Amino acid sequence: MRLSNLLPNSNLQYSLFSSLGTTQLADAPDTSSWNVGSAVVTPQNQRVVSEGITLSGNVSSGETSLTNISFNNVHLIVAETSWSNGEREIQAIDRLDSPSTVDSLIRRLRIGIYDSPVHDFLAYMELRVAVSGPDGRAVVRKMNRQKIEDLVGLSIDEVLRPGAGTIIGTRAEVFGDESRRRTDLCVVFPKSDHATPATVWALTRLLSFLASQAHVVTQANRSGDQSSGGKTSSRMQKTLKGQKK
Repeated sequence: MRLSNLLPNSNLQYSLFSSLGTTQLADAPDTSSWNVGSAVVTPQNQRVVSEGITLSGNVSSGETSLTNISFNNVHLIVAETSWSNGEREIQAIDRLDSPSTVDSLIRRLRIGIYDSPVHDFLAYMELRVAVSGPDGRAVVRKMNRQKIEDLVGLSIDEVLRPGAGTIIGTRAEVFGDESRRRTDLCVVFPKSDHATPATVWALTRLLSFLASQAHVVTQANRSGDQSSGGKTSSRMQKTLKGQKK
């Protein structure tokens, strides 16, 4: 109730009020697994003290919780860190036995977890997605909700569960942002929620990247069929071989 009248959009106000009235907000992670599409997210029952460089470039110590994320033959360890200087982020830190095609997701393309500019007990993450760049490495792109859903083949609402206390919308809808970033899509959630960051990482880093790779392979195969009588280019053959390892 304290939050709802601060939201600029009446539909968002009603959505949040309804969900808070019927659903307990997420708290610290447990060891139960959940699915993001066909990906399986499993928190590890441990927290470790770490030291490193934050997103803003500061050297800081922090507390890190680890999560395993698996999809087919890809198995990764993802780390969410709360730094002592107040910053918070999530990134993949180990690809374990996964194919080398996901190397560019490891210790790159971190997602910041920021305090809401208008809600003192909520945090937010932007929903920009990792896709395969011209050289096959992951790069981050801005997409609207429909393009993200078309890419990964999943409903953002179903994946991020608005009924569990999250709010999904553009910065303009959620914060009343009038800057040039007002159309950027984001998700807002309680600061105590550690499930949403892992879910967002699985959706906007792993699944989007693998889906874009598959799209590139499909397009290349079609192009190869048209230009060389069905022969696949040597570069694409290497890509497909790497995905099978």
